[in-house]
Amino acid sequence: MNVTVSDTANLAQLTAIDLETTGTLIATNIADVAVALALNAGSYVKAGVNVTVNDAASLAQLTSIDNAIMAPVP
Repeated sequence: MNVTVSDTANLAQLTAIDLETTGTLIATNIADVAVALALNAGSYVKAGVNVTVNDAASLAQLTSIDNAIMAPVP
């Protein structure tokens, strides 16, 4: 079953939802702390996703997040 998350979710929430479905997970708004967004476990931060950083971020973290968002969609 495919799942679309219409509200803003954090990466832990998306991971939990993803574990419960066998289909595609679509999320267009993610908000989380900089370290989680920069690590991007699950590869949820990608092109077409609006990202909100909920704490202070280093330049390296912002660069990592930006690189994920700007990567071409396969």
